[in-house]
Amino acid sequence: MIRDRVVVVGSIAESVSDRFYTPFSTDTQSTWSGVELHANIANQLIGAAIDGRTLLKGIPEPLELGWVLLWSAVGAALGAQLNSARWTAWVSLGAALCLTGLAYGCFLLGWWVLAVAPMLALLGSALLSRGAMLWSDLRLSHQVLEGYSKTLEVKVRQRTQELRDKNTALEQAKQQAEAASRAKSTFLANMNHELRTPLAIILGCSEILGYDQSLSARQRERLSTIDDSVQHLLKLINDVLEVSKIEAGVVWVDRKTVDLSKLLKSLEEMFRSQAALKGVALWFELAPNLPEHIQTDENKLRQILINLLSNAVKFTEQGHVILRVRVAEPRSLPTSTIVPCQSLHFEVEDTGYGIAPDELDTLFDAFVQAEAGRTSKQGGTGLGLSISQQFVKLLGGEIRVHSAAGQGSLFGFEIEI
Repeated sequence: MIRDRVVVVGSIAESVSDRFYTPFSTDTQSTWSGVELHANIANQLIGAAIDGRTLLKGIPEPLELGWVLLWSAVGAALGAQLNSARWTAWVSLGAALCLTGLAYGCFLLGWWVLAVAPMLALLGSALLSRGAMLWSDLRLSHQVLEGYSKTLEVKVRQRTQELRDKNTALEQAKQQAEAASRAKSTFLANMNHELRTPLAIILGCSEILGYDQSLSARQRERLSTIDDSVQHLLKLINDVLEVSKIEAGVVWVDRKTVDLSKLLKSLEEMFRSQAALKGVALWFELAPNLPEHIQTDENKLRQILINLLSNAVKFTEQGHVILRVRVAEPRSLPTSTIVPCQSLHFEVEDTGYGIAPDELDTLFDAFVQAEAGRTSKQGGTGLGLSISQQFVKLLGGEIRVHSAAGQGSLFGFEIEI
């Protein structure tokens, strides 16, 4: 019974815990005992020897090399195509698992297929491909940075040259401005001495000639024309010189006690005849509580009021011109312990041409006139309001205007007294 047989002696009892998993085991019930495992191995070996066959079939070496190169190509493609290193790692791991599963399936079918070498080739080629791509990107970035650096250097050189050109232009402009300032100073000095002196002489001669009782009415009319022309030129020169002083910052406030009623009375007498000649009513509305004397710069206050009243009479053909003077309301805070300064409020109202809204912003600029001033036969330099605004600021106030074309104007300001 046992001749030409291989006898394997062992125990298959569960109590000895001699159980092994095989590629065909699915659970603990399908495990084999040690003696069964050895019996099957011996059976396979003896059967294969008797039949002249191999237990596992291998593939030829050229195919093995091709198999390794195939997975190397897969790894290289994954590393080159995937932009994210994280995705490259996950996909390479999945490909390695697929390779392992494929090799295991072939093993079950009796074929021995290389698994470790292709897996190493897969992972190595993926890493090398990814590294090569990163290195290429790095070189490209370096080239781009070099290009940016060169462009930046060119722009810096251009900006530097532009700054040099601008500095040169500024220096030239500064020199031109200084030359213009010197020319202006020379011009003003000449205007002050070479123009005012002859005009004063002409005015004096005209006044002396006016004393001659033998002059005819025609001659006296011509002397009056000479006086008016000289006075106009003197006012123009004085205005230009005053603006120059203001711009140079050499104008200061000379505060002293001023007889307010006397000042206002002299202004009323000055303009009443001018207004009467044009048929314009001139009113001075003075508040009953006005102080008799105030502390201010009389010359500047007089000049402000003369400029405003002169413009009002000049640009009013019919109606009235009103000067209002009252004590201004204190503007101190309720909790302030400082005694507020007393101020006077002045208003000059007329029913003249008025000022268009788009001209109000530039009304106080030097040498700027409103449309009514440009078209008026009265003429003017456009300096009166500019000087008045600067004088009001020096006296601690601010001048305001409310006007509309064809509806007259209202100029108002306050000064500290």
